Amino acid sequence: MMPIEPNHNKLFTKIANKRFKPHGIIQQGQSRTFFNDKIWFTIIIEYQPPSFSKGTFLNVGNY
Repeated sequence: MMPIEPNHNKLFTKIANKRFKPHGIIQQGQSRTFFNDKIWFTIIIEYQPPSFSKGTFLNVGNY
């Protein structure tokens, strides 16, 4: 029998939400995009999965 691999997306969002919520950073829907709207600026954090392997790229920006 082959071992069952964990659902990386669910694990990722669970950990990210646990770390970000105390800082007012919330998840946008079911995506890997998180944001914090401070009225006069917005912080956007995006975790982008690579197409060739497991892992993630981090994109951070503000407007």
